[in-house]
Amino acid sequence: MKNKNKRKREWVKEGKTSPHHLTPKSRGGSSTTSNLLNMDNRRHQAWHLIFGNKTLPEIINLLERVLEIKEEERFKKLLQ
Repeated sequence: MKNKNKRKREWVKEGKTSPHHLTPKSRGGSSTTSNLLNMDNRRHQAWHLIFGNKTLPEIINLLERVLEIKEEERFKKLLQ
């Protein structure tokens, strides 16, 4: 348990980076350069907190749907 907490603290050390798999390894993603994005650890942790284990295309689709909903809400307000 002690080692796990130490690793967690190291995970968020400022200035350190780690490779992020655009398609997670657990979802069949590879460790090739085309599937990796080197990210600052804080951003990497935030990415997983927000998007979980989704693939990049799934995230793009989700954000496009959110944008559509927001545009529909804005349009409805214009009609009121």
